[in-house]
Amino acid sequence: MKSITFLIILILVGVKSGFSQNYSTNDTLKIYKMIVKHLRKSHSNYRIYPQTKKTAYNNFNFKDPTGVDTSSTKIWKKKEWKSFLNNIDTAKAKNYLLESNGKLWFKNLKSNKTELVVFAPILIANKNDKALSIIQIFNGDSGSRVALYLEKENNSWKIKDIQTFAYLD
Repeated sequence: MKSITFLIILILVGVKSGFSQNYSTNDTLKIYKMIVKHLRKSHSNYRIYPQTKKTAYNNFNFKDPTGVDTSSTKIWKKKEWKSFLNNIDTAKAKNYLLESNGKLWFKNLKSNKTELVVFAPILIANKNDKALSIIQIFNGDSGSRVALYLEKENNSWKIKDIQTFAYLD
């Protein structure tokens, strides 16, 4: 009985991921849906891989994500974002299925010219005001890794900046 109660509490509290973050599956789903909508506006043939993959974090420098971009106005250069990124422990992040009750969150489009999008587990700040979503986009044998920086405003997640940090061959 205690184990069932504990399981119900875990389900109600939501997914745990990142660096001791507690956030709801609802926030995660909202972020994923917003990103997929954004992607499909520019290219309608994206397919979504049904599970997160921590390997998408590869090549992302959490201590200094500047990369080749030297612009001082980028969001990842702000003090509060540097603090958030520096405190992320990806070892605590766990892969999970992009589904609820056995139903996938996204329909995959049927086309012979589709690009595959693979999400890493979303990392949300303890204050639930910032989130980092890292995705891999594959087109045949090549692709890229992209970081999306999000902030919560008026209870709604907004993409504040996007950074391509790796090209894959």
